[in-house]
Amino acid sequence: MKESIKILHECADLQLKKSNDYQNPNSTIRQADYYPRGIASILDIIHAKTLRMRSVLEAMENDPNYSPNFESIEDSAKDLINYASFLGAYVRGGIDGQDSTRDFLNRPRKTATGKITIKSYTPISPFPPGSMTPLNDVYFADANNPGNLTVTGTENSETKYFTNATS
Repeated sequence: MKESIKILHECADLQLKKSNDYQNPNSTIRQADYYPRGIASILDIIHAKTLRMRSVLEAMENDPNYSPNFESIEDSAKDLINYASFLGAYVRGGIDGQDSTRDFLNRPRKTATGKITIKSYTPISPFPPGSMTPLNDVYFADANNPGNLTVTGTENSETKYFTNATS
């Protein structure tokens, strides 16, 4: 197995262990609570982690006897991998405690008013056989097998784009 794949497995294991510490069943804190500004909060964390890594690296370059006291460069790299996965999960709406009425920046979602005519759709990923029901050439996902759709439609003759559209 490639070393990079081993590291990804280690990151998944680390993420599960830290999750038990930071969002344990005896706490009311959920993962989304750490990101009040949505992915902007996650990017702030990634930026801070990158600055810390750079600081440690500069210290190591300038002092051959320097050794990090707490976290190695590898530990920090694993944290970055996990934060990047949190960012991706937040964009998909898959973070524990994430409010489905808010977008990936944690802003209230805008709801369309008026009549919307669907012009076309493009599935983001393939749907399992039997999970879609056709209706006038538009497919609706079964509630038990939800899918992410990118939908282009019109509202009052103005083109609107919707992602992760739901009924």
